[in-house]
Amino acid sequence: MKYDIEIKNRAIELYNLGKSTKEVSKELNIHKSIIYRWIVNAGIIRSVSDACKGRIMPQEQKDKLSEKLKGKFTGEFRYNFKKLKHNYDIPSKELSYILGVLFGDGFLSIQGTIGLQSIDREFVDEFSRCFEFQFGHKPAIYDVKPRLIQVRKSEKYYMQQKSYNLRIKSVGAKQFLESIKNWDYILNLSKEYKISFIRGLWDSEGIIGVNNNKYCQVKFCNKNYDLANKYKYLLKEVTNIDSHINITKHEMCYVSFAKTNDVIKFYKEINPTIKRKRNIIEKVLLFKQ
Repeated sequence: MKYDIEIKNRAIELYNLGKSTKEVSKELNIHKSIIYRWIVNAGIIRSVSDACKGRIMPQEQKDKLSEKLKGKFTGEFRYNFKKLKHNYDIPSKELSYILGVLFGDGFLSIQGTIGLQSIDREFVDEFSRCFEFQFGHKPAIYDVKPRLIQVRKSEKYYMQQKSYNLRIKSVGAKQFLESIKNWDYILNLSKEYKISFIRGLWDSEGIIGVNNNKYCQVKFCNKNYDLANKYKYLLKEVTNIDSHINITKHEMCYVSFAKTNDVIKFYKEINPTIKRKRNIIEKVLLFKQ
């Protein structure tokens, strides 16, 4: 529902007079979450202590708090820096694998959290092992129980599989990973480290297509064409596997190959982590023998 600018201005005026969001909400008969959003966007939010004591917060502090609530952090981090392992910034297979995952399913948050969620425990465990090896800290892993999810567009329900959540908060590690998460860094890695990067990236975004158990197609899928093209280039460089890119009508990019020799080479040299994907390849190759 859209509201007139006069109503928004009235809400801001009442808040500036010292009323709480709850009081403004009650007076204007508008939900307090909407009132709160208007106040945040206006940059006039008060802290709880200011509201109770009637003190006025400096404008600079209001701006910082409002920007933070909108997802833009402008102040100084208050989180403790975990002391990282000595020489944590030296390139390694583990660091390359971490970067590959971060280009796929992994993420870095503004608060300094490094995270990953997957239905495959061995994938999460491998990321955890690499992180502990590189930075000296072991991430926490949580089980996420299956649950019923509704798709907004179709309004259909489906059962989400059991998954595993990996989380660790380390501002130092996050800032370092953020600084090297670029293609200039990746393309300058050695062949051995590029293979680890591809393994992490494919563990995140790779799938196996099978036709009657007679042959399998190894695919990489992502909506980012530049990422798909870079993956294709790296795969050719380090394994000499020729692949091709297909783009669907939904703008999903698939980088795939299906020659048996290429599949065997990928299996042996890239050495995917996830067991269910490895099992599919092994089953097809065994059938062919």
